[in-house]
Amino acid sequence: MSNTNVTKEEIIAAWKDPKVRGEFNSLPVHPSGKSFGELTEEELAQIQGASSLKPETTPNCIIIPMTASIIMC
Repeated sequence: MSNTNVTKEEIIAAWKDPKVRGEFNSLPVHPSGKSFGELTEEELAQIQGASSLKPETTPNCIIIPMTASIIMC
């Protein structure tokens, strides 16, 4: 499909659906970049910080009986 008279709605539909995307010769770059499935092994290997951080958790919550009707976290 020619991209000369492509509407914004058609561009968005092409960004969302790979089948529709294949119908166009060229499209503007998606604002968020490539989807996870479109990344190459080399691009995935270059992701920074993917494993260097340990997740932090919130402290255990203590639930006080309903008579006090207070929940402390």
